[in-house]
Amino acid sequence: MGFVLVLLGGTAAAFAITERFKLEKTPITSPDITKWYSWRSDRQAEVGFRLRKADTITVDIVRGDTVVRTLAIDVRHKKGEVSFKWDGRDQTGQPVPEGVYKARVHLARAHRTIVIPNPIHIDLDVPTVALGAVRPRVISPDHDGRGEYIGVHFRADEPSRVLLYINGQRAGKGQLERRGGKINWFGALDGRALRAGVYTLTVRAEDRAGNISPASRGVGVRIRYVSLPKVVHAQAGKRFSVRVDTDAARVVWRLAGRTHRAAPPALRLKAPKQPGRYTLYVNANGHSAAAAVVVRPSP
Repeated sequence: MGFVLVLLGGTAAAFAITERFKLEKTPITSPDITKWYSWRSDRQAEVGFRLRKADTITVDIVRGDTVVRTLAIDVRHKKGEVSFKWDGRDQTGQPVPEGVYKARVHLARAHRTIVIPNPIHIDLDVPTVALGAVRPRVISPDHDGRGEYIGVHFRADEPSRVLLYINGQRAGKGQLERRGGKINWFGALDGRALRAGVYTLTVRAEDRAGNISPASRGVGVRIRYVSLPKVVHAQAGKRFSVRVDTDAARVVWRLAGRTHRAAPPALRLKAPKQPGRYTLYVNANGHSAAAAVVVRPSP
C-alpha cells in the first residue's frame, strides 16, 4: 500500500511538472526572421526576436542539427527586442549553399534551447526579365496633367520587383509582383526632374531573396517640354506659321516686343515690317524655347 502511494505521489508530481511546463510562457516571442535571402545581395539576413526576461544568450544558425554560423556567444541581453544580422557565410567565411536554415537560441538563465521555427531560405537563382510595352515614348513632366509619365511593363520568371534604370542609373523600384507588372516613370532621377532630351530606359528584376537579373534591352525615351524649329523664315509685314512641339494647352509667345497667348501646335504670327533677324520666345508651363526668325523684304 505504501509503495502504491509513493508511486501515485511520484506520478502526480511528474504530471504537475509537465503541466507547469505546458503553461509556462516561452522566453522568446515575436520572431522577425528574413524568409528569403541571397548572399549575392547587398543586404544581410535579419534574425530578431523579443526576450520576455533578461538572459545570457547564444545564437547559432543551424541546418538540421549542424551549426553553420554562431552569431553571438554568451551575450547578456535585457528583456525586449534582440536583433542580429547574418551575411550568409559559415564559420570559415565561406558562402553557404542553397537550402533551409534556422536560428537556434540557447538561454543560460532559463536553461532552454529553442530553435525558432521560421526558416531562412537561401536562394541563389538569378531571375530573368523581359521588357514589355513602354508607352508613351515622349513625356513632358511639367505637372499640367498631360503626358506626365511613361508606363513600363515587364515580365519575370519568378516573383520579383522591377528596378528601373535611366542611362544606367537607378531611377525607380517597384513592388514585389508575381511574374510581371508595371512601373511608372515621371522623368526624374535622384529626386530631380531631368532636362529635355533622349534617355535610354532599361529594367532589371530583383527576386525576393535579393538576386538581381542582368539588364533588359534598352529603349529610347524622350523628355520634351516645348521645342521650336531652330530657324524660321518670313516676309516683312506678312503672316507666317510656326509649329510648336508641346502638350501644353496654351503657350505664351513673344516676338519683336509683342506678347500673346495661343493654343499649339501651330502659331499664326505677323512678321515685323523691318527686315532683319529676330528671336521668337515661347513659354509653356514654365519651360521655354527660342527660334531665330529671319525676316526678308517683301517682294
